[in-house]
Amino acid sequence: MAIEQTPATASQYEDHLRALREREWTLDDVPYYVPGEATDFADVAAMDYQDIYPEVWGRRCGENGIGRLREVAISRITDAELAAYDERYPFHTDIDWLESHGLQQADISKMQEEQAQYAEALAGAGVTVHWIDWGEAPMSAFGPMQAMWAPSDLWVIRGGSIIQKTGWHPFSFGRSEFLARWAQHHLGVPVLYTVVGKGVQEPATTMWFADDVWVTGISAAYNAEGNRQLEPVVRRSAGDVDLEVHTIYLSTDRFVDRDSGCSAHLTNAICPLDIDKVLVYPSAVDTGTHEWLKRKGYQVVEVDRDEQILYTPTNTIPLEPGAVFMVKEAERAVAAVRKAGVEVIEVPNAEFSRIGGALHCRTLRVLRDPGPHKNG
Repeated sequence: MAIEQTPATASQYEDHLRALREREWTLDDVPYYVPGEATDFADVAAMDYQDIYPEVWGRRCGENGIGRLREVAISRITDAELAAYDERYPFHTDIDWLESHGLQQADISKMQEEQAQYAEALAGAGVTVHWIDWGEAPMSAFGPMQAMWAPSDLWVIRGGSIIQKTGWHPFSFGRSEFLARWAQHHLGVPVLYTVVGKGVQEPATTMWFADDVWVTGISAAYNAEGNRQLEPVVRRSAGDVDLEVHTIYLSTDRFVDRDSGCSAHLTNAICPLDIDKVLVYPSAVDTGTHEWLKRKGYQVVEVDRDEQILYTPTNTIPLEPGAVFMVKEAERAVAAVRKAGVEVIEVPNAEFSRIGGALHCRTLRVLRDPGPHKNG
């Protein structure tokens, strides 16, 4: 499929409304219509939202599992990424604080080149790519927004998007909300839930291992209250499947610890490669998770410490079971994954790795096909 190059003002939802206005309607289009009789509202109440929202918004959406990836959005990279370092703001006077979370100052031209190559790789694999335009000066709740290259701050599951509450980065507050507004306007993806109160949950960095296996965490990016809020939403989006939920306990108090390679994000510790294969940085996950992987029969491919610190190779994007986009520079991890029988599509990521990001962070997953189940 081609890369979408539609203007920022284009809206799939408006296109859908236009089609509805031009449609030749019949009485048979009305659910539970009976000539001359009032609708039985018990029938209406029994309708599943999963069946209704595509008729309202003009599309289906959601990533529930590791089925074939169909549609994503990625960011246009601009000089706005450097705003936190601008002398107009006071933050440049304390670089140690500014970069203490693990993010670094970027080379914009290198990021733009890598982003263009990633878009080509996605389109070459048959994935529709939408471009997110953040405008000239995106702002967070506490200053200039940072890391707009990471649109995975919005999680799209069946039925709509989840607005996160971040737990570690002040210049991220507002990014998820911007993305939710963008996705609703441009793509027709409704908002399904917002993490509220003192819950912390960055759900787009949680992991589907199958249509019936979802993995969340405890770290600076997820707390018990955030998980308590999110789990019932995820279960409802999964439909009638008996959803298994596993929690991984991560060890660091920041986005990434560049000395150990550990991270607050699950995506920097583990990822699915196939229904029975995973890629893991062993030091980043707890004993219970190692035992769970063995009990579930996963073939484990390990990342070594040096490549983890440089490239976080588990930060991947599954294309489908047995095929994955990976950071090109993590040569040993790529070779190990291929040896395990998994197809690898290599994507240049050197500059993104240097500043603290990789492929999963760079990708808002909009739509996946249903995929395999792990538990029958």
